[in-house]
Amino acid sequence: IIGLWGSFMTFFGQALSVVMPTMEVATILGMGMFSIWNLTCGFMISRDDIPIVWKFLHYFNPITYSIQCMLGSQFHCANDLPPYSGCDTVQVQMDSGAVVVSTWVYVRENFDISYDDRWWYVLILVACVVAVRVLTFVGLGYVSNYSR
Repeated sequence: IIGLWGSFMTFFGQALSVVMPTMEVATILGMGMFSIWNLTCGFMISRDDIPIVWKFLHYFNPITYSIQCMLGSQFHCANDLPPYSGCDTVQVQMDSGAVVVSTWVYVRENFDISYDDRWWYVLILVACVVAVRVLTFVGLGYVSNYSR
């Protein structure tokens, strides 16, 4: 997953540098998109707390799928009922007091992650990589930033 994410970011930078007129514009656009992706990926602001106007950014966000795939595969535990034998646990402070839950239960409920969808997330990341590669090749063929 990290390799797919690294490939996507590398190829996304290449696509921006090919399509944009100057490196400065490509850098500013890349930083802006990366900042928006980080805010709407569901990690810093949960998906339910993202304003409805910006909710589409959560779904058109490659960071969303890489985080969901990584968290799902790293924290999944088949035994998600107490006493959580064999699972890592975390103490969560509730209104009624401290409660011990498995890390998988905490991640699943707070970030709305499904372990069963992990291969779909990988497929979406592969599609994102292919899309930016196609954009790069189309940009190389049809976009010319030379001026006389």
